[in-house]
Amino acid sequence: MRVAEVLPDDLRRAAFAALAVAGITQASCSQSTGSREVYPVDAGQEAAGGMSGTSSDAGATDAGGTCTSVNVLSDVVVGRWIRGEVPAASGGTIIDGTYDAVAFESYVRSLPPPDAQPPREFRSALRISAGATLFELVDAAITANGSELSFQYSGDLSVAPPSLLLSWMCPAEVANNRDTWQYSASGSTLTLFVENSTTTFVLR
Repeated sequence: MRVAEVLPDDLRRAAFAALAVAGITQASCSQSTGSREVYPVDAGQEAAGGMSGTSSDAGATDAGGTCTSVNVLSDVVVGRWIRGEVPAASGGTIIDGTYDAVAFESYVRSLPPPDAQPPREFRSALRISAGATLFELVDAAITANGSELSFQYSGDLSVAPPSLLLSWMCPAEVANNRDTWQYSASGSTLTLFVENSTTTFVLR
C-alpha cells in the first residue's frame, strides 16, 4: 500500500526516512544475505535514476508547517526493492546547494511478489548550506488517491564522514531530536543511507 498519512511522531522518518517508510520496509528488512537482485527486474521500465511519472502540485497538502522555502521540482520517484545488503557509505565532500531526489532503494532479504507496491512513491528536495552545516528538506509522499502529502523540515547538520548528524529544529514536533545517518557524496550526487534504504539526490 502507499503512504496515506504520516503521524506527527513519525515526521523525521517520513523524511527520506527520509525515507524509510515505517511499516513498509521494516516488515521485510533485516540483515540480508546472498546475491543482489532488483525489483522491478526490468531496468528499462524506469530511468537510471529510478524516476517515473511526472510532477504535479495539484492536490498537494503541506502537513509540516513552514520550515523552508525550497520548492520540489523533481518528477515522482518510484522506489525499488533490492535483494541484498545495503552498500557501504563512502562519505566524501558535500557541496552546498539544492538537490532533487532521483532514486529510492529498499534492501531486503526476500523480494516481494511482482505485483507488490513499490516501497515508496514521492518527490523530495534537499538544500544544504553554510558549508554543509544547515539543511532544509521537503518530502512529498504520494498518497493512495494520487495526491501529495508534503512535509517540511530544517535544522543543523554536522558532517563526520561517512556520518551525518542531523539536529532537527523545525517543525516543532521534531525540534531538538537528533539522528545519525550515513552518506556518500561524489560531485553533484548525494546518497543518504537510512536504516535499510538509500535515497539519491542530484544537485540542481
